[in-house]
Amino acid sequence: MKCALFVPGNQPNMHVSAFAYHAEALIFDCEDAVALNQKDSARLLVGETLKTLTMFDQKRMVRVNPVDSHHFEADVKMAVASGADFIMLPKASVPAVQALDSLLDHVERDLDTRMPVFLIIESALAVETLSDIVDTSNRIYGLLLGGEDLMSDKHVQPSASRVEIQYARSKLVSLARAKHMIALDTPYVEIDNEAGLRADTQMAKQLGYDGKVAIHPSQIDIINDIMHFSESQIKEAQAIVEAYQNAQQLGLGAFSYQGKMVDKPILERAIQILDATKGKLV
Repeated sequence: MKCALFVPGNQPNMHVSAFAYHAEALIFDCEDAVALNQKDSARLLVGETLKTLTMFDQKRMVRVNPVDSHHFEADVKMAVASGADFIMLPKASVPAVQALDSLLDHVERDLDTRMPVFLIIESALAVETLSDIVDTSNRIYGLLLGGEDLMSDKHVQPSASRVEIQYARSKLVSLARAKHMIALDTPYVEIDNEAGLRADTQMAKQLGYDGKVAIHPSQIDIINDIMHFSESQIKEAQAIVEAYQNAQQLGLGAFSYQGKMVDKPILERAIQILDATKGKLV
């Protein structure tokens, strides 16, 4: 899931066109992208899209309204009934996850299904209680950092380096890896700033994020280009694994490859690259 695209729930033309882009997941948004007086119609529209456009490969998520909204229950029921792959819960907290888990248990009572969940971590409290939040339910599949809301909660203004969310970024991806969950990085909101998007996406990749969320189709190719491993990286990983196999036959543990000492951590990273790019080996 290298790139996930937010799709406004109340814009049907975008529902159809979204499937034509090279995002591996689509997040149909019933929350922030939808005005209060369009919540009900957006929910109906997203439900019809999910039930009708089933011929595409992208994973389909629904970002529901928060648990304190009177739209929350209807959004969740729609996502389950319409066959969404995931529910994305905004403003995650221990009570919010408990409420969603309880509602899903009730909705799924007579169904042979169990809905996995992505959580949006977008407050200082959520960052500091992240371990407690993810331990609240075994439905949690992945985490998304909501950087803009987090900066607002912290009363800070964003800078070009985005240093204001560096601590949260590092903590979220580290915990996600420890819990075997997917980590998606926060959207980059300057749509026309290609250089800024590239730098921000490269930072996410360096920190270990599995993917990044796009808020506009123009961001997808850049995110994919950076988040996917390059041909040269794949070739080097293959060469390291082959060199390791040869070294094993010679009874060597650590060995030298192109002037660089290779031991277990470097070998494991090479294997991780090959595992992540199966079907794309060169």
